Amino acid sequence: MNPLNEVQWGADWAWGIPLIAFTSVLHVLCLALFTARVEYAVDHVKTRRHFSLTFALVMAMAVTLVTALHIVEGGIWAIAYRVLGAIPDNRSAMLYSLGALTTYGDTSINLEHEWKMLGALEALNGMLLFGLTTAFLFAMIQRVWPAATRLGPDRRRDGAYEINEINEISETNAAAPGSDPILGESRPSKRISRFSPSSC
Repeated sequence: MNPLNEVQWGADWAWGIPLIAFTSVLHVLCLALFTARVEYAVDHVKTRRHFSLTFALVMAMAVTLVTALHIVEGGIWAIAYRVLGAIPDNRSAMLYSLGALTTYGDTSINLEHEWKMLGALEALNGMLLFGLTTAFLFAMIQRVWPAATRLGPDRRRDGAYEINEINEISETNAAAPGSDPILGESRPSKRISRFSPSSC
């Protein structure tokens, strides 16, 4: 007789769905925070010469942080297993959780029969989280790398060089009377003569 035939999986769904929702929200929030930090760092890169090194460091840090994020999320599931008594010790719970999250699976560790569906739900959660991570890294490359094409030698991306040049031209032309402050072209001065009866 198959022992799974008499198992009720209502509790598995009751725990699994909130855990999937919580880890997904945590994952998206952390990725959004890191994206904002990356954009700030890239905006302050001044030259193409420094950009390649910055890009390599940014991607290395991105991979490290998302790996740590997946470990934290695996730890959240491991805590749930221990609270529910599905796995007898912490080490086995963490090992099983990471194995399920990465869909690797460790055949030496098994959940109690009534919690096997919860392990399958964690594997589903892991696939979703890794999909988000893959999309994040791909979007990061698309967003960061094209910025190098907008960088010239010793020039800022935000166009500060051009703005300063225009300001200098404006200040020079402002000192010359009758000149256009932007184009530097001389404009004919207009004289306004008043009509007086004595001139007739």
